[in-house]
Amino acid sequence: MSKPVVIVGAGPAGLSAAVTLAKQKVPSIILDEAPKPGGVVYRGPWRDTDALPHLDDKWKATSQSLREQYREHQDLIDLRSLTRVLGRWLTNTY
Repeated sequence: MSKPVVIVGAGPAGLSAAVTLAKQKVPSIILDEAPKPGGVVYRGPWRDTDALPHLDDKWKATSQSLREQYREHQDLIDLRSLTRVLGRWLTNTY
């Protein structure tokens, strides 16, 4: 087994990346400051439900599919919620 890939953010892109890696048997660790995965759709007041009446049907279906794929592969995905990533600011010098 290879070393895990660290992914910052458990939004749609982070979850998709982790699922893609898991399908190739590559473990990953997802770090996210929110209490549950989903990304910015959960920002603002935290929702205690997966029901998202403010989103269209296509997004709801995509989100549901992504959650199902995550559950299917979660043996290779270490989701660490309520975790912040701190680092130094990098600046480009031209």
